[in-house]
Amino acid sequence: QRWVTFVVQARTSTSTADAPFIKVWRDGQLIAERQGPLGYNQPDFRDYAKVGYYHWLTGNAWDVRMPVRTMYVRRATVISDPQGLYSEATIRASAEQ
Repeated sequence: QRWVTFVVQARTSTSTADAPFIKVWRDGQLIAERQGPLGYNQPDFRDYAKVGYYHWLTGNAWDVRMPVRTMYVRRATVISDPQGLYSEATIRASAEQ
């Protein structure tokens, strides 16, 4: 077991005109990237960050070989950065202190 650092950068919007995207880095390596609508198109529902294991029952059975899952979160931080001032490396360095 070891600690890993995830950095997620995202612009949520259901409109492609807003150029929504998400990028995910693990220990400084880009592991996922998507451009396109991201979030919910519901006036009374606000997007928010979720950290942890989430299990949806429809078509997503747990692997019975690993019936218990544990996740430790040392520090989760949400940064509002509408001007894009922070880089992945800057955020990761701050999280690793």
